[in-house]
Amino acid sequence: MKQGISRFCLSALLYWLVATFTGSVFIMPAEIVNLTAFIPPVLGLMWGPIAAWGVYVGGLLALPDLSSMFTADVGDRLMYFVRGLWVFLAAYLPYRLRRSKFFSSRRPKPALKVLTLKRFLIVMVFTFVVTSIFRALTAPTTELEELARLFDVRRQAMFPLYMFVCFMNDFCVAIFVDLVWFFYLVGREYNFYYVYRESDAPADPDDDPVTGDEHKALIMSMRCYFLFPVVIAYLDVYQIYGMDNIATWMRFVIECLSIVDLYLVLMLYLLLRYRRSIMMEIVFMVALTVFLSAAVLGWGSSVAMTNLVKSHTDDSLRAMSVICRERLDRTFFCIRQAVNGMERQAIHTAESYERLRTDAAYRAEYLSSMEQRFDDIARGTDGCITYYLHLTPELGGTKSGFFMAREDARWEGALSKFIRREVTDLAFYSPDDDQHVGWYYIPLKSKCATWIEPYIDPTTNSYVISYVAPIYIDQKFAGVIGIEIDFNFIIHELRRMSIYDYGYVYIMNRNNVVLYHKDQPQGAVFEPNPEFQEIELYLTNGMWLGIAIPLERINEERNRIMIHLIASIIVVAMMISVGSIAVASKAIRPLAGMTEAAKRIASGDLHVTISYESGNELGLLVRSIREMAAKLEGYVYRDKLTGVWNAAAYMSKRTELDAQNQLNPDIKYGVVILDANFLKKVNDKYGHEAGNELIRRAAKVICAVFRHSQVFRIGGDEFAAILENQDYEHREGLLKLFDVKTAEEHFTVGGDVLTVSVARGLGVHEHGMEFAKVSEYADVAMYNHKAALKAKYGEEVR
Repeated sequence: MKQGISRFCLSALLYWLVATFTGSVFIMPAEIVNLTAFIPPVLGLMWGPIAAWGVYVGGLLALPDLSSMFTADVGDRLMYFVRGLWVFLAAYLPYRLRRSKFFSSRRPKPALKVLTLKRFLIVMVFTFVVTSIFRALTAPTTELEELARLFDVRRQAMFPLYMFVCFMNDFCVAIFVDLVWFFYLVGREYNFYYVYRESDAPADPDDDPVTGDEHKALIMSMRCYFLFPVVIAYLDVYQIYGMDNIATWMRFVIECLSIVDLYLVLMLYLLLRYRRSIMMEIVFMVALTVFLSAAVLGWGSSVAMTNLVKSHTDDSLRAMSVICRERLDRTFFCIRQAVNGMERQAIHTAESYERLRTDAAYRAEYLSSMEQRFDDIARGTDGCITYYLHLTPELGGTKSGFFMAREDARWEGALSKFIRREVTDLAFYSPDDDQHVGWYYIPLKSKCATWIEPYIDPTTNSYVISYVAPIYIDQKFAGVIGIEIDFNFIIHELRRMSIYDYGYVYIMNRNNVVLYHKDQPQGAVFEPNPEFQEIELYLTNGMWLGIAIPLERINEERNRIMIHLIASIIVVAMMISVGSIAVASKAIRPLAGMTEAAKRIASGDLHVTISYESGNELGLLVRSIREMAAKLEGYVYRDKLTGVWNAAAYMSKRTELDAQNQLNPDIKYGVVILDANFLKKVNDKYGHEAGNELIRRAAKVICAVFRHSQVFRIGGDEFAAILENQDYEHREGLLKLFDVKTAEEHFTVGGDVLTVSVARGLGVHEHGMEFAKVSEYADVAMYNHKAALKAKYGEEVR
């Protein structure tokens, strides 16, 4: 009785403690997603029904609105008790399965030890299928509908969706934590919680006491569990944003946690398989090492991927902003071109400043001509709502000029025509009144074309942006000419810009005053939105174009990539573990390859290939053999003076080609025999060091031209190049290129500039021809070339 009470209290306290801790670290609706699902099956398998009632009471105590349960009506109070029954079932069902016929073999034989893992998994699957169905049946309709809305499924599918979410969460969390306990029990010679050793077995396995080892295993799994929400909280804060979102959490469970569970199941299977051999230690060490390595790699990769995704998002956002800016700047560019063009026409059309001032008829004709020309340009300019030319008061008064505005300011369909409006009388306004006559006095003061910040045009009563250029005739200020852009046109263009279907654009002036924003009023000081990632770019007219994208959408893409990355790392870790264990069990196999390689090296064949790769002692030995073969090859087959292959390598290649000729008489290759000229003359006159330099220079040119072929030094000043593949296909062109390159190669000795000269001859393999015959043809061709050089230089070229 005393033992039963202690087990009941311990079960209730344990479940309440874990549920409370989880709720404070990781916020998630416990009705759907529960991170305490691993406790009931473990306690039920250990202590039976008493533990089931204990976790049920602990679950009720952990309810956040426990106090409201006592004040609720009878129906709601009953629902509290009914919904918590799934915890009771999660503990009681494993106990019943343990006593069922499935586990009738009370003391399994060692031959069945692998099946214990299968039994354990069956218990967990059956338990959580039943509890998931029960939870779905007792869930409120509003909760089912809310989950269906989050996952965007039809109403008919909300019940199986709810059941699937509960099952995947409960099963994956339980497997992840409980397998740690199972690992410990297997390591302590347990077989499904039963003692393996005959001397320690209880008389009745159904009434076996809780041993110290089971307690230690439970404590170990609890330590693992308490780290679990901490790790999840870390991922939520630093790696995968929004883990408290059910959709994000379920994606993590399905893609990551389920793979981790599979990895643990696989490692436990191998541990059970090799529990009686030295491989058990290897399996354990491999599992631990790979898991820790994967954790470190995952952390480093996630940090790198986080920075990469952030950089990609910033680049995408900047690219989108550049595209939007170019669309607006294209309009502003057309406006500038139109105004600047009309400014030049206004200057060149005027005969003189004096005639404009004194001849009223000429001035009227001038304005009529400019109006007609400006109209042709303005009608084809996007966004243009008005165009105007206003002369200085010295040239006809304060209202001299023209002002043309569209009859109807609409920017869809056919655009309306321009009609004449009254010219602004400068006498009515102060030069400091930028709101009404800033378009005139600002360019007058700056003496250059200027963008005027948005203002309300009193003539058209429209919110406009103006680009105005001053007109100077005979170096005297004659007036201004400009175009006004309807700000509604700019807003129309902004609304057409699609920013991923969920972002938006906005415009500010240079003083951070809002000109257009989806959520902020016009004229207010711009306030950044912390829930959006925003970027601003400078427009050519002095305004700022901003683009904003919700952080939630950015993180959604980031979460998807991060979860895929974590899942990929886990899969790779699992594959590495299996591969490492397979390699460890068959480590003796590479010795055969190393033995064969040693024999070939001893026989003089230094072209050895050993495919085995590893970081252990065998891998080190393989690499040592390769390095030794490479160094021997350098000593045996490399010419010390030039670094090209030597005569021994040439003979080896000759043997190889003859062997290929036996198998395929139509193989394609060519042999070029080359001989450095004037070596004797250089040696006699400048010394052998100069002769050596001549040989090195000749080798340099040969290697540069025949860079895809093997080059050999087969005598003192004699070389050979064996042409294959692309060098063989372009052999004639390479010979011509070689003659050009040798003529360009010079070196200086004692103040004298010496030119490299090399005679060459080509022999081409024909059907069934042996290498010696091909080489002979090349030799003959080389001596013919040498004779031609002798005739050219008029002296011996030896």
